[in-house]
Amino acid sequence: GFNITVFPNPFVEKATISYRLENDAKVNLQVYNIEGKVVAELQNGKLNAGVYSVPVDSKDLKAASGVLIAKLTIDGKVYSQQMVHANW
Repeated sequence: GFNITVFPNPFVEKATISYRLENDAKVNLQVYNIEGKVVAELQNGKLNAGVYSVPVDSKDLKAASGVLIAKLTIDGKVYSQQMVHANW
């Protein structure tokens, strides 16, 4: 199946969301909080096939801590990965 990874997870300040596109595709990558609100939009648009490593900085997450969901939409197909922002 399709693989989206978050490392490190849990993270405190910075994490990286990684995935591989087999084909050129329309990609949207967002991070949601547990209430389902978008706290970051990291990618949106046409991307070429390849491996992507997208940095996430906790400063950009609108102070969301706890459980977050990285949601990757590729040509309308949705993949998600839980990520934990440890804010201690």
